[in-house]
Amino acid sequence: MTASADFKQTIDPEMKSLVSQAAELVLNCEAILFTSGAGMGVGSGLGTFRGVAAGVWPPLLKHPNLDFSDMSNPKWFEIKQGNSKDHDTANFGYAFWAYRYNAYTSATPHIGYEIAKKWNHLSNVKHAFSFTSNIDGHWIKSGWDESLTLECHGSIHYMQCVKPCCQRIWETDNALNLQVDPKTDCVIDALPKCSFCTRLARPNVLMFGDGLYVDTRSNEQSENYNKFRANIQEMKGRLLIIELGAGTAVPTVRMESEAMYKDPELAADFIRINPLKEHLFMNHFYENRIRIVGLFPQYDNTSVRILRYYPNDAWTFHARALFRAAISLANRYEITIDKQPITGTLIETSGEGNGFTELDLLCRETKKTGQADIVGIVGPSTSTKSRFLGTFAAHIGIPMMSYAATNAELDDPIFYPTFYRIVPSDLLLAEAIVELFENFNWTTCTLIFTKDDYGYGGLKILLEKYHLNISIKERLIFDPRFDKFNANMNETLRKSQSQIILVWANENHSRKIVQRAIDEGLLDSSFVWLMTNKVHINLPSVQDAQKLDGFLAVLPIIDPSSTGDINEDLQKEAFDIWLNSSEDESYYPRDDSLIDPYAIYAFDAVWSLIIALNKSAHDGQIPSMNMSTHCFDNQLINKDKYEMYLKNSKLWGISGMVEFRKNESNDRISSASYELVNIQSTEYVHIAVWRSNDKKWVDFNRSRIIWRINDSSSVPVDYPQLKGEFVRIMVIEAPPFVIVCDRNSSLHSDWCLRPLETINPNFSISGFVADFIRRLQETSEFTFSIEIAEPSQSYNSVVSLLSRSNRNYDMILSNVRITSERLLNVAYSVPFHEEPFQVITRYNSEIPITLFSCFYPFTWSVWMTILALIVYSGVLIYFFEYPNQKIENGGSCVKSVFLGVCRALCSVFSVNTDIRLTTNPSRLTVLGLYALGIILIATYTANLSSVLTLNRGRPISGIDDIKNGRVPFSRVGIVANSAVPDYYIQNVLSDYRPLSSPEEIYPRLLDRTIDAAIWDASVLKFKIDREYCNQLSVVGSEFFRSSIGIVIPEKWPFKKDLDVRVSKMREEGKLDQLRVDWLESTQCSSSDIAGKFNNQNKQLSLDIVSGLFLSFLILTAIAFIIHLWYNRSTIMHICWQIVKRCKMKVVILLICCVTLTMANNSTQASLYVSFITPKIVPFLLGTFRFDTLETVDFPLDVIFPSTARRVDVIVFMRSGMNSYEASVNLWLWTECPEKGTSDTKFKRGHRYNQVAYAFDSELLEFSYCSSKPTLHITTDNYANNVLVELYAAGYSHV
Repeated sequence: MTASADFKQTIDPEMKSLVSQAAELVLNCEAILFTSGAGMGVGSGLGTFRGVAAGVWPPLLKHPNLDFSDMSNPKWFEIKQGNSKDHDTANFGYAFWAYRYNAYTSATPHIGYEIAKKWNHLSNVKHAFSFTSNIDGHWIKSGWDESLTLECHGSIHYMQCVKPCCQRIWETDNALNLQVDPKTDCVIDALPKCSFCTRLARPNVLMFGDGLYVDTRSNEQSENYNKFRANIQEMKGRLLIIELGAGTAVPTVRMESEAMYKDPELAADFIRINPLKEHLFMNHFYENRIRIVGLFPQYDNTSVRILRYYPNDAWTFHARALFRAAISLANRYEITIDKQPITGTLIETSGEGNGFTELDLLCRETKKTGQADIVGIVGPSTSTKSRFLGTFAAHIGIPMMSYAATNAELDDPIFYPTFYRIVPSDLLLAEAIVELFENFNWTTCTLIFTKDDYGYGGLKILLEKYHLNISIKERLIFDPRFDKFNANMNETLRKSQSQIILVWANENHSRKIVQRAIDEGLLDSSFVWLMTNKVHINLPSVQDAQKLDGFLAVLPIIDPSSTGDINEDLQKEAFDIWLNSSEDESYYPRDDSLIDPYAIYAFDAVWSLIIALNKSAHDGQIPSMNMSTHCFDNQLINKDKYEMYLKNSKLWGISGMVEFRKNESNDRISSASYELVNIQSTEYVHIAVWRSNDKKWVDFNRSRIIWRINDSSSVPVDYPQLKGEFVRIMVIEAPPFVIVCDRNSSLHSDWCLRPLETINPNFSISGFVADFIRRLQETSEFTFSIEIAEPSQSYNSVVSLLSRSNRNYDMILSNVRITSERLLNVAYSVPFHEEPFQVITRYNSEIPITLFSCFYPFTWSVWMTILALIVYSGVLIYFFEYPNQKIENGGSCVKSVFLGVCRALCSVFSVNTDIRLTTNPSRLTVLGLYALGIILIATYTANLSSVLTLNRGRPISGIDDIKNGRVPFSRVGIVANSAVPDYYIQNVLSDYRPLSSPEEIYPRLLDRTIDAAIWDASVLKFKIDREYCNQLSVVGSEFFRSSIGIVIPEKWPFKKDLDVRVSKMREEGKLDQLRVDWLESTQCSSSDIAGKFNNQNKQLSLDIVSGLFLSFLILTAIAFIIHLWYNRSTIMHICWQIVKRCKMKVVILLICCVTLTMANNSTQASLYVSFITPKIVPFLLGTFRFDTLETVDFPLDVIFPSTARRVDVIVFMRSGMNSYEASVNLWLWTECPEKGTSDTKFKRGHRYNQVAYAFDSELLEFSYCSSKPTLHITTDNYANNVLVELYAAGYSHV
């Protein structure tokens, strides 16, 4: 007997009949769909995956708590790597896939694949397709056309990125042929890498809870599958579905087969081939007409099992358990729909993502609704995913009940009409937080929020509804997809003007944010952390966990007094079902109070759907899904009653009363409660409760709060404090606000009271600002450094230093006014002083009219010089005229001289006389006298008129005279780049004389370059009182009083604390005392001496007219030479006679003179040594530039010997190419320590406003001491384009 004959004899008659029917179906069909599951691979020696580790992987036998679904999970690719016997690394997960890869690639497809391929080529079969959940690739390996294959779970013969950097996949090519350590069951080879980035690579297989599966290839195969269905529908042929080895463990294939068989648009026959009899028939679970789908994130069951006190993802496990409990409780209560129980399907989703993966999973479920129509969705867990799925649910008409999505925008009934919310909205959370801020007297915060709908929703509420209550100083966005912030976390928090950090993020993201804060060292005493979700306290180390002490969190709680009475009976039964569940019992919390509120909301979400379905069924209307090829074309029908009962829900759930708002939104009506907790020693300590119906925090116990900030027991302020900070201060010299004290100079030493040190050890500061800093530091307890601004820097340029990103200062203190232009770039503290402007001009002293007032135009030295010139001219005229005139009547020479004086006097005053001059020298002398007289008379007349006019007029009375033009606008001095030009241009005119600095006001007034100037009244009075008494004076009343504040950078974090400190100083009267000490100066009174000095300044002095007199003397010298020339014969004759008479005496005298001269020259030569020789430049001692106020030393012993007693130095000063004029002062001196003496010389130069160079030189003599052969030089001002060169001229021994 043949084997086939034996086989036929063993076939059961009933089975034989079924085989015959199946053969007939194969021969009569026009299309065949092969659907295959894990049983299809048994003939090739592969496992079926039924039961714990059955036929899968030997190492799983060592782990009774791990099954196939645990290993076929993408979480293994995201954990640490390494060869570990604890089996907690990615290498253990890759060993599982290496085993499967080797098993699948080494196995040979059995004969069944060949038979299927032959049936595909039957003449009656027009179309064929293979739908398989197997990842072994045996259909394609056996020769089946890949375009006629859909591997719905992917294929192990392709790889993808662990965290897809792109939607590409590539062939495995033995990448999973990895060596495994038999002792640890871990891969010891290098793990496969992504072909497009540096991450790991994984099989392109759809695993359990897989949200990162790249479905590019599956989508292409799905399109081919849809074409196959469309072709069948188009030809209206008979379809034969042959299901091969599809079990119930993973029912994907069974559901697809049954869905195709039940499709009303297809004429299908169904053959199910399965060795297990219980799997041959359609399971009752899949025949139910109604089911509810729950979307819950994946969780780490190890952490739930071990960390039973608030594990990282306990809430999602709790929610799953109570979802199942609600379905089970409905069956216990015999709540049925058309005599069929309501069933539930759990879909595991990823924690991250925008909802696309969930939509894809949901679409797959809707396409599998052969017997169980989806009529309700519970979830998803995040607002982002809910928004994405909400539009889909609204489109197909399925109610979506939220247990954790809190974004307020989901309330919109227009965009999300089928969205219902059990959990309280973020509007209530924001209101609770605002009330908490008011309770703590906080008004600012730094907001850290996630880049998702939950984070942006919180930001929107705070900005739009509570912007008057909470000012968000800084925003930090955390992107959970890449685990990074949009800005530097440390820098953002440190520069923030608030030390309250509000973290608006879910639990998982909060954990990541807190971990980053730990890594950045931000959990110090500088901040108060306030969370909107739990902070996981099971951090890697005890030290990290302790760093969370002092954290505050506002958490939702189930409070019966707020939400209404809780249905305790329903709650007890739900918890009992969970506790008695064989799957969940070991995970039940040790205390009912530890059950997460979101899980409670999940139960009530399911229960609300169940009650609405039950009522709708009692009314005879059962909702069902009208299926279509594409899930977006599906539609829930017969839903009117269902929707009505859902909108009008009013039931007692385990979270309280469940009732929706109906018209406004589908939000829950009942109030919400939040608990304020404080983390202390890894525990949550209850502080207070907020109930929305009370609108306030109650049962507040502040004394239990631990504040980390500044180790304080009292509620901290919300703004950063200066205490312990280091502040860099720049000051601008402006007495009496800032008085610079030079340690090396006694100048102004009497002003330097209570000086403060600066970074330059040679200088300190005194004045109003120094005392102000000292008092501010006493109250704020900060440390500081002070730097003095360069005198050449303008106020605006110094202020601009704080607008730079790389600024070197934190404050600028002086008489810096607050102006609108400056506020565009910097900020100010509250004002600490109000300072007015005032006008300064030259001191005005009237000249009294007396008997001698006529002499006032000239000084007495000028009058004496005029008299001396008249006498000199008279004598000279007499000398010129004497030879040509006879003495009448025995007149004397005195009379002749007197007549000459009269002639001179008449010429000076331009008076005609009868006196005839007979010689040309006399006439020339008189002509000079005549010109001199005209000039002197004109000058006298003009000066006298000016004095009398000024004496009759009145001085400048103030700003009104400047506005009215009493002073030429070009003679009004205004300090450029300060606050004065802004006022002057707006209120007077844009025409003025710019001054480079305030210090330039005083010399420009004294040298009459300007007639008036405008500056701060306190500064002007201080300078006049101490330096320019009765030379300058302020006139008129004070005007334009404006505020002076501390200049600080924009968004300086300590601004508010600074404002509080300054305001407190004002309230305590400390600022008033500083004002009395430094700013209330009185103008000095006039004195006779000062008045005479001023009057002398108005008179014509000798130095002014000395050139005129010198010109006259030169003229007379010329006249004398002419006289000698005319009388040369007489003079020569007289000289000849004298020589003849005294020839011998003269010779002797000449010999004596020559001898004496030679001796004298010899002596002088021995006492003085000169370094100056023709065409040789003298020795250069050095060059001094006006770029420092410190003393500069030049050694003299390099050229002068130690025997020298006096040295001559040529001082050569050069200046030019200047934009304005300025005076420069120079002091030079030598010292002799043995004698205790010094020899000091003063030289004053001038820097001219010109484009060429100017030179000035002078020979100075100094005492020389060999014990200290040094020449010291210093100056009191800076000057650009000016330098001094020092040359050695010579020396003497005496």
